[in-house]
Amino acid sequence: MFAPVTSLPKIGPKLGQAFARLLPTRADGLEPHVASLLFLLPHRVIDRRRVMTLAEAWDGDEATFNLRVEEHQWAPAGKTRLPHRILCGDDFNTVTLTFFQMKRPWLESAYPIGETVTVFGRLESFNGRFSMVHPDRLTGNADDGTLALVEPVYPLVQGLGPRVVKNAAHAALERLPALPEWGEPSVLLARGLPSFSAALARANACFRPRFSRCARRSSPW
Repeated sequence: MFAPVTSLPKIGPKLGQAFARLLPTRADGLEPHVASLLFLLPHRVIDRRRVMTLAEAWDGDEATFNLRVEEHQWAPAGKTRLPHRILCGDDFNTVTLTFFQMKRPWLESAYPIGETVTVFGRLESFNGRFSMVHPDRLTGNADDGTLALVEPVYPLVQGLGPRVVKNAAHAALERLPALPEWGEPSVLLARGLPSFSAALARANACFRPRFSRCARRSSPW
């Protein structure tokens, strides 16, 4: 646990420098330990289990939608900074999906006209029209585990993407050895608290919001 973060898979010196900006600074000035990642807990959860129609949705709702792709509105040639818009709808309303600096072949493949697609994002309303900016295109299957219905969101700094931080945090958890329980067993039982290791695992899994609160109560920090 006291090895440097660069000892984790796929974390080289450049990512190690970025993690040094994200994690607490060590007194000796060296790069953070793997143990520091144990307490980098998610600050929110993306919950894709909420499926809505556009008739049910309100401005600001974050949910999963099943939409028909109706039209691609390409930016003029050479205007790379202008967004690409995709008009979609369901049986009740329409929504414009907005993308910036995305490759045309990928957009045409992911959003074929006439097909129904499943997307997750935050709905915004302006002048009575719905829009979503860079929604997630969901292609996995919840039954076979290829679609993460509940996903923890970790703090980030420049140079670190969400997947890198999540994978590093989970790799640190896998290295956590079996430790003597610091809490008094009677207190844990009376308050329904998990063990230290289980609390960290639950906080990072984020299956239900109460797990995070419970995990924080059971940590000595």
